[in-house]
Amino acid sequence: MLWITRHGQTHANEKGIVQGSQNSALNSYGVSQMLTVAERLSNEQIKTIITSSLFRTIESGLVVKKHPSFSFVPLYQCQALSERNLGLLEGLPKKVIMYNWPQVYVQDGSVNPRVALGIEAEWVFRFRIESIFMALVKKSFKDPSLVIAHKGVLHALLASSLGNLVVSVEAAGCPDNCLYQLTTGG
Repeated sequence: MLWITRHGQTHANEKGIVQGSQNSALNSYGVSQMLTVAERLSNEQIKTIITSSLFRTIESGLVVKKHPSFSFVPLYQCQALSERNLGLLEGLPKKVIMYNWPQVYVQDGSVNPRVALGIEAEWVFRFRIESIFMALVKKSFKDPSLVIAHKGVLHALLASSLGNLVVSVEAAGCPDNCLYQLTTGG
């Protein structure tokens, strides 16, 4: 079983700032969200916590480890789980980007792949995410794991060939009020 959640809310999230591959610390609400994740998963026999190499996911993992059920669970970092590199957009408020560069976002709010600005290509990002999750799936069915990732990573996973194996689990108080389970489908 592979459990997946987004990192807790950060100060940058709260201000509407595009983070991409930049670091930002959790705010108090983000800490609370991750404590809720830990409580929700406390009976799931998680053997490994895996985060990206960005501080907001590492900090989220460390908050989960404060729960007695997770204090001895190892935490690993995986750079391949990092959020999409958004180039020159990183560190800017989304409203500023939409005003100054309206061509950057398409109608659904995602980044327009035709606009360069140093942005990691969508197909490269999706390939990276699908590849790492395929490897994690092989490992996680021997040992249940918790992956703490990013919103873009979750979107890429859901859009991948593994997306049909992902089940959303409503979890009030968790980031985006949701946890995800990635199962074998059988």
